[in-house]
Amino acid sequence: MSDRATDFSTLGWQILWVVGITLVVAGVVDLGLGLYPFRFGVAEWEFGSIANLLNRLPLLGIGLTLVLVPSLARSRVLGSFVWSAVLLMVAVVVFVFGVLYATNLPVVLGSVSGAARAVLEKSIMKTVAQIAVYFIGLFAVAVYGVRSAGRMRPQ
Repeated sequence: MSDRATDFSTLGWQILWVVGITLVVAGVVDLGLGLYPFRFGVAEWEFGSIANLLNRLPLLGIGLTLVLVPSLARSRVLGSFVWSAVLLMVAVVVFVFGVLYATNLPVVLGSVSGAARAVLEKSIMKTVAQIAVYFIGLFAVAVYGVRSAGRMRPQ
């Protein structure tokens, strides 16, 4: 491969990394503001905030993946492990929030009836699906990242 092609390849991975970092920062800010003001222990707040958090999670997930991929492509072992670990932590947080969400379901479902209950049940199905899909997806990407990084030769 020519030096020019190598330069463009390197530039491409650097740009992807910058876009990823930008999305990570925007995602963290978005998630933080979505949870503010913190009112853990209040079932209605937890229920609504967790659903809101899951709606905002793709920005962070895409950003983390976009910073992991260049680390893997350029055989950056430490970066690959770090970003994989962050993805794994986010997956664990999604799982923990899923458990917290489930503990609030009886309280929230007991407080509505009629047409409002049907709308609430639809929202619950969406959130449960998001918890499962995001947990599995983030966990899988983290595992791929760790496995790939473990097979690399540091550069």
